[in-house]
Amino acid sequence: MSNDRGKKIESDLPGFYYDSEKQKYYRITPADSSNPLHPEKIRRIEGHRESLKTKDQLVNTKTVSLPSRIIRRAQTGDVCDLLRERSARVLTPGRSYHIHDQFVPEALGLFQGAASSRRSFQNNFLTSAMARLSKKFSCQVLDGFDDRGYAIKDAVMTVSGNGKLCTSFSMKPSGLALVGSTINFTEQSAAHGITDLFYMHKVVDMKHTTISGGDFVAVACQALGRDDHIVRVAPIAMDRSLDRHSKSFEFPANETIWSVAVSSLHLSVGMEKRIEMFSTEGSTQSIVRLPGENVFVLENDGDDRLIVGTNKGNVHTVDVRTQKAESTVKIGAALSNIKISNNHMVASAYDHKLMLFDRRSTAKHMHIFEAHQNDCRPHLSLQLHERLNIVAATGSDNVIRLWSLKDFQMASTISDEKFVSTDVPPCFVIDDSWGPPCSVAVFSGSELACYT
Repeated sequence: MSNDRGKKIESDLPGFYYDSEKQKYYRITPADSSNPLHPEKIRRIEGHRESLKTKDQLVNTKTVSLPSRIIRRAQTGDVCDLLRERSARVLTPGRSYHIHDQFVPEALGLFQGAASSRRSFQNNFLTSAMARLSKKFSCQVLDGFDDRGYAIKDAVMTVSGNGKLCTSFSMKPSGLALVGSTINFTEQSAAHGITDLFYMHKVVDMKHTTISGGDFVAVACQALGRDDHIVRVAPIAMDRSLDRHSKSFEFPANETIWSVAVSSLHLSVGMEKRIEMFSTEGSTQSIVRLPGENVFVLENDGDDRLIVGTNKGNVHTVDVRTQKAESTVKIGAALSNIKISNNHMVASAYDHKLMLFDRRSTAKHMHIFEAHQNDCRPHLSLQLHERLNIVAATGSDNVIRLWSLKDFQMASTISDEKFVSTDVPPCFVIDDSWGPPCSVAVFSGSELACYT
């Protein structure tokens, strides 16, 4: 215990960073010419430290009591760990209440007759849960994978659908991109598998869709040599019964592909000055031309519309049927990522801007989340969760930040000392099917961690 305390004191020494693996101090003053640390690592160190301070402040200020009626209805017994950590110890000072997991749905629906009371309870419950997000368990993805002597290096991006995770990884030695799947993700077990392998390619974008009741992923890969670029649609869990719906498209090496979007009807590929669209059931092809603009981001808005983010800082809404732009929102800098819901759109740009728009009136943004950082990183993880009223984004300082859509205030942060030592930002997804009220699955390196 004394050694751990010593490391904690050393790591908190102002102006220095203590590397616990190398057991050395490093000065973190960027202006020091003798500083051996790269400026990006200094940014990650500072981001991690600021994240820890913010986390402590949120736990102290955002943890709130739940209504007394819930306390009276609660029963003791075997308790869901999520609830015990999130709410039982924060109901009232000095007392601990256990809420049996079978009462979670009842608790969430107790106030159906009084809208204000229901909203108050849900807001209190979610606020406390988000403020106390912490790592509950972790595992190594595809531990022991040794196909032709390769090993996982870094997680690049991840998507989810119907409780399944699909993640792309860079490998070492370089030259291979692996797309892996994770199902049955629980504290007791997690089943990992290989969805696809791409030799001499890197994954630039991925999207989930459902085709004929099965979960599929569309993967866009940029060739590292003279090979053709590839966009492939395949079942997430390598379900052989769904192979007939798999598709593969090739693009000349002298082209550039940046993004992909897929629905049950269409596959769209973002390229230089155009979008190429294909039918997922046939070979029909059409082209949407965007003179002078490169398509960095694509998102489906149902089956009939595409949300298109470009290098010129424009977000276009394109009608798939007419192949024409219906409207345009000007962000001002090249787009890194976009997410939409029924009511909102959030756009991440290369100038550190993370902007929220009301989709009913997109002429002016609702809010800019100032703490976000992005220095020209494409497809940094971004989530917009309408039910939880949460916007979450990974920054180029490797910190995951979550904000409330209610008041635009910081709701939580996720950071880890392991994130400091890697150049590749962690990728994540938020899912409310893994436990109440939600879980955050975070990939970094070859590790998958669950935060609840």
